[in-house]
Amino acid sequence: VSFWRLVQLSVLCSEYTIDEKLIAAHKEYYKCWIDNDAFLQPKSDLKAEESADETAAQVYGYREFLHTMFAPNLCASWLDFQNMLKRFATLAFDVVLIRQLKQSHHFKQAFLKHLQEQDQDVVYLFSARNYPTS
Repeated sequence: VSFWRLVQLSVLCSEYTIDEKLIAAHKEYYKCWIDNDAFLQPKSDLKAEESADETAAQVYGYREFLHTMFAPNLCASWLDFQNMLKRFATLAFDVVLIRQLKQSHHFKQAFLKHLQEQDQDVVYLFSARNYPTS
């Protein structure tokens, strides 16, 4: 939740500066979230597995992530997406996200479905920043 609130604030106020300590805290948290193998698995698969790691089933998965990332109340315009992607770069989130998109065919296909629903200018923004667009 904290991550998306920070991104939303950055979208609304592009001049917002993030403290280095907050950036470091978010980077550390990626291991428990997007940079975690459980992130790439649908929750139904996680619940079906008998795992010693009970927290795996509670990881915010890629479906929830994409629903939030492409929600119209977060980014309603090309400029909003541009501000979001700039903030992803500031937080070094883009590196992890792109790596996970390359690692998982299912995540990439779901991402592309959401991306293709956007205007071509938005698709170009992602392409220019080395996100998969096809």
